[in-house]
Amino acid sequence: MRRLTLFGTGLLGLLLCVGCREPVFRTHAYSHCIQNCDPNLVRIELSPVEASLPVGGEQVLVASVVDKEGKFSSGQRVEWIICRSPGGVGEIVLVDESGIFLADRGSKMDNTNAITYTNQFDHTFEKARDGGVDLDTLLGKRGIDELQKGQTWIVISSGVPGETHVMAYAPGIQGPVKSKAFAVVRWKKLGK
Repeated sequence: MRRLTLFGTGLLGLLLCVGCREPVFRTHAYSHCIQNCDPNLVRIELSPVEASLPVGGEQVLVASVVDKEGKFSSGQRVEWIICRSPGGVGEIVLVDESGIFLADRGSKMDNTNAITYTNQFDHTFEKARDGGVDLDTLLGKRGIDELQKGQTWIVISSGVPGETHVMAYAPGIQGPVKSKAFAVVRWKKLGK
């Protein structure tokens, strides 16, 4: 009877964890690549690499995971980190929550850490912010602010002047250099 109770408790715990997400931080650097790295992925790109905005503005950062053929790869996990150097400013405001299943939907862990997944479809940024897919882009009609399949995004902002240093990390890419991309956003006070 005791074994049956333990089995039932363990099974209930597993069922409750369906859809649970992995933590952003790992205690063993890069050992995940032994099993989870895709040998076809070669780098992550971040755009824009540099930007300047007035305090209180919003900056969209777009990450693209690139394969050996130069194409963007969909369904890739991207971990976003705002590097908190002395005097660093800025917060993550919005994240790409698009995804078909709960397990591949992005989420903000806190104001300096987030996880997103590269998109399965092309869509406009406005629809992406609303969590939907734009039918026009699926039919091949290009929008102005278009996100392509294999890209993901976050929005950052700052209420004070300074610099925000952002790192986008793709754990599916082997190698400590190719799996990371960096950007800096400078926030300036507008003159009176």
